[in-house]
Amino acid sequence: MIGEVRRENFKLEFRSFDDVYSWKDMVFISMGDQAHGNRPNGNSTGGMITLAAGPSCLDGGVSPMTVLGWKTWKLRRRAIGSNDAEVQSILEAEDHNFRTRLLWSELHGAGGRRDSRTPREDLVSALEKQVKDVRGVLCTDSRGGYDAVERNESPLLGLGNMRSALQAFQLRDNLQRAGCMLRWLASDFDLADALTKKREEARQGLLKMLRTGFWSIKFDPSFTSAKKGKKLGKSTVDAVDKYVLKGRGCDDEVNGPGELHLLQRHPPAFGMASHRVRLGTLILVGLVLLQIAGFIGQEVARPWRDRIQEQKDEESSNPPDPVGALRALRRSLRNEEGSTKPEKKEKGAASDSFVIWPGES
Repeated sequence: MIGEVRRENFKLEFRSFDDVYSWKDMVFISMGDQAHGNRPNGNSTGGMITLAAGPSCLDGGVSPMTVLGWKTWKLRRRAIGSNDAEVQSILEAEDHNFRTRLLWSELHGAGGRRDSRTPREDLVSALEKQVKDVRGVLCTDSRGGYDAVERNESPLLGLGNMRSALQAFQLRDNLQRAGCMLRWLASDFDLADALTKKREEARQGLLKMLRTGFWSIKFDPSFTSAKKGKKLGKSTVDAVDKYVLKGRGCDDEVNGPGELHLLQRHPPAFGMASHRVRLGTLILVGLVLLQIAGFIGQEVARPWRDRIQEQKDEESSNPPDPVGALRALRRSLRNEEGSTKPEKKEKGAASDSFVIWPGES
């Protein structure tokens, strides 16, 4: 983990947006996510991230964004289900979005002078009216939490826990009074997923956003999950890469993941046509190099191949003689036995037994 943090070292950049002409054109996006029961004592973890973007992000396309704040924390109430934890996390994310929009409006004087306000005015209502001048978007990847807030009208909003239902009612009321939009995203679009999940693939989206400065909050009416979207070729990371490459002169005709990977590693400098010419040149050069390497390999291996062939020819011309080999073995054993034969002893001494080979006297 420490090595990964050192490798992925980023600096936050606060850039200007081309489609923002007034401070009221800014859009503040907050994403919330949870990890149910991932703590040793059974508690859950919540995570959220807040970004700033231009109004073009509301169309669902890839647009430039800037990270403003993030947070990961232990949920206050122990959740009995994933929807319960999701409601808690997005409720906290909505509050952070409200505070960000309130601060932005106060910096631009939307609240006016304090002494000019009506006495005994409800401060909460006045501030909620004030933040409506700035658009806010709350994003979640929980289908159950989204349906509970936006669609369900049952007494408990389709949730099994009374406390989570009360928080869902609170969230629904806050969104309506503060003018915030709730939007469902697939898990690979939700950047807060990187703040609660341990697996490496959950961090790929956040790393891509920090590297490029572009992201998307695309709402899918069919509620297609991230796994199905990847099978259909609708990965968010690939969409961001195509957008960045298009800004460098590429068109939308990216044929398959192989060409996309090549474009990611070697982005073209003068448009897609020059890239394809370069790609064809690289293929031709690669084929020529393969032929040259094969010819050199044959020349290097020729002496070894000739030596092996000579050995095979010698073996075929001189077949092995088992009888001659046996006679040679007997002669060698006889010579060894003769060299180690004991000396003759005098008469009357005890004689040792020894082997008499055929032909010996």
